Amino acid sequence: YRMVLFLRHNDHFTFREISESLGEPIDTVKSRHRRGLILLRKEILNASTSA
Repeated sequence: YRMVLFLRHNDHFTFREISESLGEPIDTVKSRHRRGLILLRKEILNASTSA
């Protein structure tokens, strides 16, 4: 998930560009992006409630 999120939000790649650079189907890239955001959100919420 990390690479997809990094390319999407740091390097501003499109899903198609990420798909081509990783050699993965575009639907896989979109799924990883969504799951990565969900996991990141959970981690941020856990960190903020325990701080």
